[in-house]
Formats: sequence, structure tokens, C-alpha cells
Amino acid sequence: MKAKGNNHLLGLDYTDWLVRFMHKKYPNKGFKAVPKEELGMTELHADSPKVLICFVQDYVCITDPKLSMCMRFATDPTAEYGIEHLDASTIHKHNYPPKVIPPERVAETAKRLGVSISEVRRRRKANEGN
Repeated sequence: MKAKGNNHLLGLDYTDWLVRFMHKKYPNKGFKAVPKEELGMTELHADSPKVLICFVQDYVCITDPKLSMCMRFATDPTAEYGIEHLDASTIHKHNYPPKVIPPERVAETAKRLGVSISEVRRRRKANEGN
């Protein structure tokens, strides 16, 4: 994955930089970059990058610290894993980037719902925060 914005430091790509940053901040978590094929991720996760950031807790590889270990329930990353909310969100956004919706699909959705295009975008952005 190529660097984003100013995160391209010392010639590292963004994933490597983020792994090093998290490992330095949370040395006992053992952050690492793992190819998604090794994690058993299939075509259902086509939008995910080829390499995911994870850490191991209780013998489970955690790729989304905003979810419980079973990945079915939202959780408090600070209470569950000892990771700050901002860092958990950064890992989540790296591993599960929002899907890009083509403009024509946004227009179709707005027409179907009978709302403006900006209203569709506002609702989608509000839902991404959840």
C-alpha cells in the first residue's frame, strides 16, 4: 500500500510506518503486518489492503480493535485491549477502508430515496462513524 499524505517517512510505506508506530507505542502487543490470505480473508474482503495490521491477544489475531475477539460485538478498545480509541480507529480504517461509491450510484440512490445527493453523502458519512 502506498503512503498517504505526510505519513511517508524514512522511505517506509504507510503500512510499515503504522506497524512500527503501533509497536513502539504498545510494545507488549506485538503488532505486525500480515498478508490477508494468511488470515483466511476471501473475496468478501476485496476492499481490504493486501497486508493487514494485527496483534495477538489470547491466541487470537485482532485486526479490528473496535470489535470483540469474536468480531460480532462493538467493544471499547481501551477496556478490551488497552489501545486508545484513536489508534483503534486508525487500525480499523487501514484494515477496512470505506468502500468508494461511484458518483452515478450516489445519484441513483438519491433519486430512489427522494433526497438530495448531499443528503445521501451526509447519511453515509454519519453511518461510517458507527
